[in-house]
Amino acid sequence: MRRLLGAALVALTLTPLAALAQIDVPGTYGDAMRWYRSAAQAGDPNVQYLLARKLEDGVEAPRDLAEAARWYRAAAEGGLAEAQYKMGLLAAAGTGVPRDPAAAAGWYLLAAQQGFGPAQYNYAVALLNGSGVERDPVEALAWFDVAMHRGLALAQPLRDKLASLLPAEDAIRGLARGEELARTMPADMR
Repeated sequence: MRRLLGAALVALTLTPLAALAQIDVPGTYGDAMRWYRSAAQAGDPNVQYLLARKLEDGVEAPRDLAEAARWYRAAAEGGLAEAQYKMGLLAAAGTGVPRDPAAAAGWYLLAAQQGFGPAQYNYAVALLNGSGVERDPVEALAWFDVAMHRGLALAQPLRDKLASLLPAEDAIRGLARGEELARTMPADMR
């Protein structure tokens, strides 16, 4: 029953779009996965990301972390901030890809520069701990500040604590750098 309702939901969600594009609507999970794969292979980063999530979660297809990582990578290389962040998480944990703190930090930075708050926070943590990047508490403070001002509440306690522990001139530099970074971020990404 649950699978039938899920397939119906997929069909109802895609039917109006399919009518506009004059395409066949997937009627089963298998059909939906074939549709996702076809659209992902065509290079759409959003669909690549959705396919990767389904493969990672084992929803509508058997769980396959290695294939999920390949699709996350494709979406990340296509510029999708959420996928870049996810690649950072996978590289940090060694899930579906080899564990690589430097790669994780690099992916976090790419997503952070697009204004993705969780990536800004994780990049700040990497900078603070020297995980995959050179330890830089002043730059970490800047990224915690950006993440906090982008609405990521869990960044504020670390930002405030770090600012109180740094020499005053370093704290001022870090917060000023955070303001500078914030001006370069897209306005609509959280």
